[in-house]
Amino acid sequence: MQRIFVVEIAASTRRDMKAHKVQSVLTSKIVEVIEATNQLKESPDYELYTLSRRDPSILDTVSKSQQQQIEAECSKLSEEAKKLGRQIEELTGEAAPG
Repeated sequence: MQRIFVVEIAASTRRDMKAHKVQSVLTSKIVEVIEATNQLKESPDYELYTLSRRDPSILDTVSKSQQQQIEAECSKLSEEAKKLGRQIEELTGEAAPG
């Protein structure tokens, strides 16, 4: 009788350990999801998403602004490339490639 009781306690302990492990893994995953959700909510992309849900026209405004910024950067880089081309030509006596 005593041996059966010990086996039952051992089996119960194993079940408890498994349940504890499962609970630990689930808790860890829940924390990961909460942290990822918080990071997402702090991102500019999420801010844009929430603003566009309230006012869909904001996407046009933002895209036009980004387009203007990109065009300005391209213009700046083009001028810099021309300047560097002239410097190459001055230093080498040959026209810069491209």
